[in-house]
Amino acid sequence: MSKNVFTVDLGKVNLEDDHRSAINKAIQTAVTNELAKIGHDEQLAFIPVRFRPIGPILQGIIAWPLDDGFIKNLEQNLSI
Repeated sequence: MSKNVFTVDLGKVNLEDDHRSAINKAIQTAVTNELAKIGHDEQLAFIPVRFRPIGPILQGIIAWPLDDGFIKNLEQNLSI
């Protein structure tokens, strides 16, 4: 597993859908803000995971370098 994977498991905490959504949004905001503070030489694509899972990721955010491989994969999957 990558050392850049962060997991939050609230286990049996009783949450309504709107609470889960608010927490997810706060996590996404925190991640993008911290990465902006750090700064990068490379451009990043941010993929928020909210309404449907992406692979094993149910909620959260994916940050990926915006390079030629990412663009080609995106074009293939979106039929651009």
